[in-house]
Formats: sequence, structure tokens, C-alpha cells
Amino acid sequence: MNASATFRDQAHDATFAERGFVTMPLLDEQQLARLIAAWEANRHSEEAGYRVTLAEGERAVRQSASDAVVAVIDEPVRAVLADHRVALATFVVKGATGDSRVQPHTDPTLVDEPRVRSVAVWITTVDTSLENGALWVLDGSHRMTPAFRPATGFPQRELSDELVATHPQRQIPLPLPAGHAVFFDHALVHWSGPNESGRTRVAVAAVAAPARERLLCCVHTPRGHDERWAVPDDYILHRSEARPRQVGELIDRR
Repeated sequence: MNASATFRDQAHDATFAERGFVTMPLLDEQQLARLIAAWEANRHSEEAGYRVTLAEGERAVRQSASDAVVAVIDEPVRAVLADHRVALATFVVKGATGDSRVQPHTDPTLVDEPRVRSVAVWITTVDTSLENGALWVLDGSHRMTPAFRPATGFPQRELSDELVATHPQRQIPLPLPAGHAVFFDHALVHWSGPNESGRTRVAVAAVAAPARERLLCCVHTPRGHDERWAVPDDYILHRSEARPRQVGELIDRR
């Protein structure tokens, strides 16, 4: 196995490098049942619109939800990836009512790209379809977006919209059966439509990173500098409470 590989399987690794995503069955029936039970234990409000548990509630609530997801998915995810860790996770919920669409975007830079890559692991607890807001990706767009993506709500939104508009042939919907996963590069443009099924759709998303790599937080400062900070694995869960300089180490400033 290549020391810089993302996946243990060479075919998966080649597909991920070229297209920026891989789909596969991941959870067995018992693991899926545990994940659904974890959601029932961690749901604290009415589902409406689009919600992620890493962005709501008290610190202990966000951490509890992450821990519950990681407890279920850690082993199957690490069995697929090559020497990676699951740093944190969140429930991703599209309610039966409200506007649950998610616009095209990338995720923030979390490792020292392009030297290494981090992986978003998106797993659905129900069968997904265009009706209930299946995930879409822009095939190969991880090679079109910048390596420095600040930790904002929807990084590279304008560029993502432009890429989606100019590359319609690369737009790929990913309807999946329950327990299946999409592994995608955090630099990949992705989005989802509204849930119009009349039923709540629950998925989870996790951050996987090479085991020996520290997570990074990219910041564009008011003075026009681009900074990269090494931060703890749980920083994304709690970044509303602290700036990178309060908990991290400055790696570089440009």
C-alpha cells in the first residue's frame, strides 16, 4: 500500500484521486440500527429545514452527538481508509418541513493540502433520492478549487456556483441506500436539494484525516493575511467559543 494512499483499496484510491469521491456500502444492519438509536438519543428539537448538530446547542450537546456517531462508524471507516482517524462527526438532518436545500460549496481546508488530503464521510440512515435531498457532487472539482479555504459557513460559494454552472456534465446525483456512504475530498464542490418527501431525512457526516496529521484552521485576517493554525480535533465542534489563536499554533502567515 502506498504510504500516501487515502484508501486501502487501490481502485478506490485511484477513483478518489481522479474524481474526488467514492461511494460504497459501509454499515451492516446492526451498525445502522445503532446509528439510528444514537440519533433518537441525541435529537433535542423539532426537525425543520437543514440542521447539523455540530452547529447547535450547548458544547456538551455537540460533543455528545459527535461521540455517539464516532462510536458507531469509527471501525468501519478506518477499515476502508489507509491509516486515518475519525476526528469528529455530526448528524446532518433535513426536516420534513422548511427549506432544507444546501447551496454548492466546498468544505474548509483541514490538512496541509495538497501534500495530504482529508476526507468527508457522509452516511445515510435512510434510502436517499432526489425527492428527499440526496447529495450531489461536481465530479473532479477538488482539482479546480484552492488549497486555502477559510473556515466559514459555506467556503468558496461563489466559485462553487460558477463551477457548477460551467460544468453541467460533471454534476452527479448520489442517491444511496441506507447504510451506504460517500467518501469525498473536502475540496470537492457538493450540494443537495430540498427534502420534499414529507419525512425527516437523517444522515451523518464525519471528518477523517491521516492519523499523523494535525487538523488545520485557515483564516483570512482583516489585514489581508492568510493564516493556517494547527488546532485540536474537536475545534470544529467548538469554534464558536474560541478563535484559533486561543487554542492552536500558528503554522504560517502569508
